[in-house]
Amino acid sequence: MGRFISAASFTTELVNVSSTPYNASSNKTYIVDTTTTAVTLNIPNADTANVGDRIHIVDATGNWNNNNVTVGINTATTKIANLNENLTLNIPNNSVELLYSGASFGWVILNS
Repeated sequence: MGRFISAASFTTELVNVSSTPYNASSNKTYIVDTTTTAVTLNIPNADTANVGDRIHIVDATGNWNNNNVTVGINTATTKIANLNENLTLNIPNNSVELLYSGASFGWVILNS
């Protein structure tokens, strides 16, 4: 008997700062450029996210300390790290991966 692990399929998408707020989709990597302005990246809410969905957010330019990224929740039922609050990313040259764990705890932070 063997065990099989299949990786989710990810695509890379450049977030255009002029389109802030930006509505993110699951299972994508977002390369965020905050050279000229802060960006709000709204994540899928509890009604549309599926357990196991992931979102990867990367600081493309090392400017999150000057113009940070707000990871926004769209509804009162959406959680990040079991809190009904937005998440502010302000450490330069960083990346954060979120995993949707279900409605009870919401999006959990896998690494940063």
